[in-house]
Amino acid sequence: MDDLNTRYELEPLLGISELAAYLGVPAQRIYDWRLAGQGPRGYRIGRELKFPVSEVRRWLNEHAEPPPQRDEPNASTPEGR
Repeated sequence: MDDLNTRYELEPLLGISELAAYLGVPAQRIYDWRLAGQGPRGYRIGRELKFPVSEVRRWLNEHAEPPPQRDEPNASTPEGR
């Protein structure tokens, strides 16, 4: 299969169990997210659900927490002088 992906420049697809293991969540959570319209977009191929790695990355980036805010030093404190 890896030879085909390389030959045709296809990106890897993750199944439900692979995606759940990667995210560290139960497989049922992936199904629940899909039903709620909250999970990464996937493809139904026959009876299987497959998720392109690029879509999983996009979804993760979309759900990342913002970086913590750094407080600006106050000019009246010793750090601000």
